[in-house]
Amino acid sequence: MDMGAQNGRRVWVVLPTYNEAENVGRMLAALVAALSGLLMTLLYVALSVVPIIRVESRLLFALKISGLVVVANAAGLGVYLAALRRRGREGREQSVERPA
Repeated sequence: MDMGAQNGRRVWVVLPTYNEAENVGRMLAALVAALSGLLMTLLYVALSVVPIIRVESRLLFALKISGLVVVANAAGLGVYLAALRRRGREGREQSVERPA
């Protein structure tokens, strides 16, 4: 019985096969980039929680860091949504047949 499918949750595990041998380098590069991003995020969070310099007000420091995180995430969401719109627009342009 597949409990994950019943609860609406699924996990995908992707392993390269022999036919995809030429893609292994790109997959490994993407994995290294993702791990690097994860480690940098964890380092940022650790340094943000505990200031490494003396601050006048911990509350003000926390509010500044929190505001920066919110703004950065909003900017990332904007870039992502713009890419989705562009991808959708390009897909519609390619699907329209033009008379010869």
